[in-house]
Amino acid sequence: MAQPSIKQLEAFWWAATCSSFVTAAERLNLSVSSLSKRISELESVLRQPLFDRSGHKAVLTQAGERLLPAALQVLNAMAALGQTLDNSSELTGHCRIGVGDLSAQTWLPSLIAAMRRQHPGLMLEAYVDVGGVLEQRLSDGELDFAVLAGRSSRSNLLS
Repeated sequence: MAQPSIKQLEAFWWAATCSSFVTAAERLNLSVSSLSKRISELESVLRQPLFDRSGHKAVLTQAGERLLPAALQVLNAMAALGQTLDNSSELTGHCRIGVGDLSAQTWLPSLIAAMRRQHPGLMLEAYVDVGGVLEQRLSDGELDFAVLAGRSSRSNLLS
């Protein structure tokens, strides 16, 4: 039996955690058709559908729900492997952070200053709003992470 590829698991994870296949494809710098193809290949390898595509929006099936945490573990392990082999510990890229007013006025400026010193190639972008709005922006894939009070009630967000 063929094994799932990292690219297939990555496509599945982003499609399952973003608000749409369009947003997931953008995150991976793929076309929507390429993203869909990777997911279809994964479904073929696993011999079961991971998304119910019958409605207006693709929704995870029970198999997709079961696969999601395992896919995240594999992707995290691959990231850790890459970091183990990488001599540099500098982060680069773009990171969008969501926080509330109190965080923005207290510890966030110090965090951003420290991150800029340690990782000058990392562009941090902070968004300040109330928790519900930040959760929606996370769900829509507009934020990479947010610091919120309490656990999220949204099933597609990890707390």
